[in-house]
Amino acid sequence: MRVLVGTVICCVVFPVVASGEVCGEFPWQYPKDMVMPSILVEGQEAQRAGQWQEAHQRLSTFLKDHQDGSFTEGASFLLASLPDSNDEPGKEFLKQIERLQQRHRELPNSPYAPWALCMVGELYWKVGWYSEANGVFEEFLKTYPKHPLAGGVMIEAGRGYLENREYLEAALIFRRVIEEPKWEAHRMDGALGLANATALSKAWKQASYWYQVVDAERPQLLRQSPQALLNYGDTQRASGQSLQARQQYLTTINLHPHAPESGKALIRLAEDLFQSGQAYMGLWFADQASQHFQGQETGRRAKAALIRWVVSFLQQAHTKDEWVHAYQRLDALEVYVSVSWDHVLETARELSRAPEPDLSEESVLWMGLAYEQLDDQPEAIKVFMYLAVHGTTPAIRHTGEAHLQPLLDIPMQAYSRRGDWVGLLKFYKENQQAFHVLSADRERDLLIAQAYQAVSLPEQALEWYDQLLVEHPHVSFREEIIFRKVGLADALQNSEQVQKFGSDYLHEFPQGKWRGTVLTLMGMDDARNKRFQEAVGHFSAALGQLEDPEGKRFVLRNRSRAYQAMDLREEAQQDMYALVVGETPDPNDVVQLGDVLFDQGTYAKAAPLYRQVTDRDEFPMLKTWATYRLGLTLDRMGQTAEGQTLLSSVRELEVKAPDVEHSIQLAAGAVLEEFSLQPRTSGGK
Repeated sequence: MRVLVGTVICCVVFPVVASGEVCGEFPWQYPKDMVMPSILVEGQEAQRAGQWQEAHQRLSTFLKDHQDGSFTEGASFLLASLPDSNDEPGKEFLKQIERLQQRHRELPNSPYAPWALCMVGELYWKVGWYSEANGVFEEFLKTYPKHPLAGGVMIEAGRGYLENREYLEAALIFRRVIEEPKWEAHRMDGALGLANATALSKAWKQASYWYQVVDAERPQLLRQSPQALLNYGDTQRASGQSLQARQQYLTTINLHPHAPESGKALIRLAEDLFQSGQAYMGLWFADQASQHFQGQETGRRAKAALIRWVVSFLQQAHTKDEWVHAYQRLDALEVYVSVSWDHVLETARELSRAPEPDLSEESVLWMGLAYEQLDDQPEAIKVFMYLAVHGTTPAIRHTGEAHLQPLLDIPMQAYSRRGDWVGLLKFYKENQQAFHVLSADRERDLLIAQAYQAVSLPEQALEWYDQLLVEHPHVSFREEIIFRKVGLADALQNSEQVQKFGSDYLHEFPQGKWRGTVLTLMGMDDARNKRFQEAVGHFSAALGQLEDPEGKRFVLRNRSRAYQAMDLREEAQQDMYALVVGETPDPNDVVQLGDVLFDQGTYAKAAPLYRQVTDRDEFPMLKTWATYRLGLTLDRMGQTAEGQTLLSSVRELEVKAPDVEHSIQLAAGAVLEEFSLQPRTSGGK
């Protein structure tokens, strides 16, 4: 296979004729009966041979000796067109143009003036200054529309428009050449130019017609131009003539093996084979282009075609046999490419520095895919974030965002499922810039808000909940967000916000499932701020909404305290009695009710309540307090001996909560000392 292709690539049949020789030989003008001086003949021969210094010397010598005469004017024009050894290096062509323009201005009516103006355009053309060349050619056509050089100038003007990608303008000029009888000699050049212009503008039907005309009448002209052959192949490919297109591409490679168009032809063949399911043969042609055009755009695009296939192959699931088959085919074709993400990453890094924007961007995308597959998530995030922000087209930016989103959202959801809120927030902080690139997502924002709430950062959580409601005012979990805001305001002890958010919730959700909890929070805020009447109102409303027994007990307990603060003892007792009803009342509620009765002096009712707790070893602090209070109660009831015994036992209890129980022990000791000083004789209620 290598030998065959070497033959195809190295066999050159036709010479390549450089474009831009529109002005032709210098048009000497002198009487037929005169003979050109030998020094001028020698000078022109040196010019033809590219011996500029010798030609310059001959013409200069002639002009020095002949200030006037039939050949003087012509010699001065020809000399002006030559490079001068005194010209600044790199700017010789500009000096040539300057001298020719000066001659043209000085002798506008000279028979050599048209040639001088034509040469200015040709010099611009040869250095690739096509816009300037077109300007000169247009001036020539306006000034000398009937000159014999006009047809050739038209052709060069059209080629200039082609180089500038102004295909419509080029097509109009070439069509004019074709249709003008006096320019019959240039008709085929015009036809080929028109074929190229229509092909490059994707007017495939017209292009096909004109290529066939040239191929039929002057096939050598078509084969001399690698660009025309490539365009002809593109035309046939676009017209569904795949086999004919492949033949044109192969002809391009055969006749012009070193031309950039041959590299493009190799890539076109590779693409065509990929599309027709002959991927391995396509890889062979891409590999050829990569090897023969290294360091050039064609070579880079060929290398990209290879990597594009590798990425596609790796993204699909393959059996072991399929992997073996793939490597066997590659080895048989001597295409040595590693089918691995490491190779993708290495090559993509290289291609990402390519000067071609589309190639560079696609390579950056491959880098991101490789990092992702190699489990380097931080680098993958950086790459896709870069594409999402700096992509040159909406499609590229969308692709970057589409790959970035799961890299950020999937870990966030995993942290949430594990309840690792600290990890979630750390991940968010580390990738905050990347998150800002993505479009707002309510589920993601909700997770972040919940995380801040879970780690007791209520201010930040409130900011995120507020942002959610602004960006998604009709979100399905709006009720839950407003409810959470009430809780966060309560955690911040921001009374104004608690009442506002709570009122907002109650107004917007008259049947809301968290109404009881919201009312409870509003009541707790009222009590904290000594608005006890409002607290009682909110607690009472909450009792009508709550279904959870524990929630109701909590509300009753706090409403009782509010009643006590308002000195509404009967109402407070009613709530507390409601709490201790049942087989297993909460010891805290029992003791609290005992304290209410004790403070009211109803010792007979308080004593049995305290007794319920004095035997509860599982509540040491409550037991200590209940024993202490029971001792005082019995004393107040006249049962001094038992009371003193209990108070003495308090002093002897093992201290388990030093700050609390030790204080109670000291209080018990003080009471006992009081007993020893003042005998007790009064009874209790």
